[in-house]
Amino acid sequence: MKRWTFLMAAFLLGALPPAAWAQAAVGYGMAASKSAAIGAKMRPLTDSRGKQLAMKIQGRTGTTSTAKPLPVIMDENRKKMEEKGAQAGGSIHIESVPEKAAVAVDGKPVAYTPADLKIPEGKHVIELTHPDYVPWETEISVNKIESTSVKAELDEKYKSSITLPKF
Repeated sequence: MKRWTFLMAAFLLGALPPAAWAQAAVGYGMAASKSAAIGAKMRPLTDSRGKQLAMKIQGRTGTTSTAKPLPVIMDENRKKMEEKGAQAGGSIHIESVPEKAAVAVDGKPVAYTPADLKIPEGKHVIELTHPDYVPWETEISVNKIESTSVKAELDEKYKSSITLPKF
């Protein structure tokens, strides 16, 4: 690849007027240095030194495994919550506009909307988050064998409008 780039640069330098040679050399130098810098940044993550560093960090923080993806965390949290809710709790149906907002119950992510959940009896904080919308939160009270429904309309984060003066 380097040979091809060099040959192409040499050909273009012969075809270009001498005033463009300096500009072409600077452009080639910037491209070559950028690719070398990216390679240098990536190397520690892939070689044995990167693995050793990761093990040191895990030892210091007490973690033994890598981070789990959000869907896996959601499934685990939901199963724990629904086990408690099945024994003594009620059900809740959660909808949002827009759909696919992340649902957190008492600060723990459990699902995406629309969702049907079994929640333990008592007061709970329901929070809905979506990347392009302002987070929405409410507190609900769940009684035994009671069904509750929540529908949230999230406000856009990045509303913008331009008002032009009239002439």
